[in-house]
Amino acid sequence: MYICLYTALAVYFCVMNTIWVASESVDFIFIRNGSKKGSASSNYCDYVRKWADRCKDKISLFIRPDHTNVHGVRKGSATEATSSPETSLPSVFHRGEWSLGVVLDVYWKFAQKGDQLLGRILAGLDPDSSTFDVLPPHFTKPDDPRINVAMELCFGNILGMLGNDSFMHPILLRCLASLVHHEGSLRRIINKIPQHPWKCLPIFCDEVLINYLKTIVTTKPTPGILVKSTGSARHTKIMKAVDEILDIVKEDKKERAQLREERKLLLEDVKKVVKNAIEEKAMQNGHLTYESFAKIINEREQKLVGSIQFTMDAAVQKMEEAMRKSKSTAARIMQPHNPGSETDESIETVQVTYQNYCHDDGHSYYVPNQYDLPQKTRMLPAFRLWINGDAMNEKTITNRSAAIIKEPVRPFLLWNKDQIPKRLWNKFKSGWLKVLSTMMEAEGLNAVKMAILNGEQSHVDEREMNLLFDEGMKYLLARHEFIAKNKTFLQWTVTTWSHKINYISVLKNGTLHVITFPMTGVSERQCS
Repeated sequence: MYICLYTALAVYFCVMNTIWVASESVDFIFIRNGSKKGSASSNYCDYVRKWADRCKDKISLFIRPDHTNVHGVRKGSATEATSSPETSLPSVFHRGEWSLGVVLDVYWKFAQKGDQLLGRILAGLDPDSSTFDVLPPHFTKPDDPRINVAMELCFGNILGMLGNDSFMHPILLRCLASLVHHEGSLRRIINKIPQHPWKCLPIFCDEVLINYLKTIVTTKPTPGILVKSTGSARHTKIMKAVDEILDIVKEDKKERAQLREERKLLLEDVKKVVKNAIEEKAMQNGHLTYESFAKIINEREQKLVGSIQFTMDAAVQKMEEAMRKSKSTAARIMQPHNPGSETDESIETVQVTYQNYCHDDGHSYYVPNQYDLPQKTRMLPAFRLWINGDAMNEKTITNRSAAIIKEPVRPFLLWNKDQIPKRLWNKFKSGWLKVLSTMMEAEGLNAVKMAILNGEQSHVDEREMNLLFDEGMKYLLARHEFIAKNKTFLQWTVTTWSHKINYISVLKNGTLHVITFPMTGVSERQCS
């Protein structure tokens, strides 16, 4: 299985975007603050070792354990590339940073065309396929304002720190196009693993936006933007012509099969016309034939069946109306789009209906069966789920058609122990509830909290979401001053935050103040 480089980068940047701060300088993309600048190769080796440990049973089928080294990944890529007759050996040497020898290094220099073809092979494209020259996903309307909205949503902090004139802007734009193009594939991965961390990718939290972006992303040539591919193999055009011929042959075969069926139907029609003429003549002469008798019986049967069906439909309709009334207090319709936004004219409003889901134990809960919290969720994605819920949650039914069913989940703020399965509630209570509920104590968040509890709050757009989140974070840091002293707090997950602000941690790290709890009137010491 091959992974699209730009899609992998897009996912990485979406995850890392929340911990990039404009006030702090970042010299390298893949090294965290506080790390040594020379540690990139060490981190790479560590990840490869972890991957090898996890997949050692499969690796042992192909590689001897004492021959498993990090540089073997580069050697394997070179072996794969040189197995194609299209590949230039000097291009492989230059890409792998190997020497050709003193004389050859002088005369055989880097060539762009050979390197481009090699890049397509390393990207996982099949050189023997007619689609080897496929273009990368790109936007057909690069000036569309909704692209800027998506860029800000996914990479806002990175763009704010580096600026729009940075070399990263076109890279991030290509990453966004690839992320949108492969959205279906990513969702299939997420649907297989309920706690998958990609569930919190910000682009997946705005269904209206991603559905629109999919209409302006393509891999086909776009005049004025991206027309001709680079690095094409010599026989790609031949393979395209072969595919066209095969399509013509298949279409001709289909047409001939259809013609044979039409001839059969024509023969049946002739037989039917002759038979009807004989029946009509017999009826005129007053003879009762088998066909006329069967027709009378069928007419009576249809009347009886129609009467029964009408009665059953009426009963089912009454039952559905009764069930709708009983669930009217539980179901809530939200509009995930800001009516005042500048893109309101061309995007339809999507309505999400929240419902209860029946589980294997016979109980009805706010979440579908097997639903789980995403892993390693940072504060902003967790806050989105807290306010807007998981409106784009889906389930893939494994059958011939691989049907996808929408199963939206209410805002996590509405969760309680009676409406959430015990296992999930305990996990949510210990890792999420403490810090998110504390954020809602901020004065500026009280209005949206009451609106959600009363069922009056529509979907919060990203701009307002960031304002609410900043307000809540200011309250958290003001209440727990010792946290700001830790320079890595922006990298903490929501579960780490809940652990850091629990009572024992506050007693250990905070400053003591004397307060009075309103429930007991007893003076207690609390840390901040």
